[in-house]
Amino acid sequence: LIFFSSNVCDKWSKAHQATTSELLFSFSQVSSYMPKSLSMVTWQVEFKIFHHMFFHKYKIDPNSIPFDEYIELQFEKFILEIIEISPSTWSLFGVYMLWLYL
Repeated sequence: LIFFSSNVCDKWSKAHQATTSELLFSFSQVSSYMPKSLSMVTWQVEFKIFHHMFFHKYKIDPNSIPFDEYIELQFEKFILEIIEISPSTWSLFGVYMLWLYL
């Protein structure tokens, strides 16, 4: 989970620094055998879309705040909340997931 979250934050940071045309070009170059939903480039494109929507909705200058750092802080809070779930709850979740797949 920690590795996954750091990987996601790294992709978001790269997306924040890339131009829209660079991301769209990378997205178009994703191999045809790999579903676009599993591509790391997809996460970057989604981040860029979210970035534009956020600044458009709240009418903020895109250069006024470090958006990637803001999102990273929010994501870290979310991950910490997940980690803080009690062991008994994780155990029940594990049993439930086993039950689903058996």
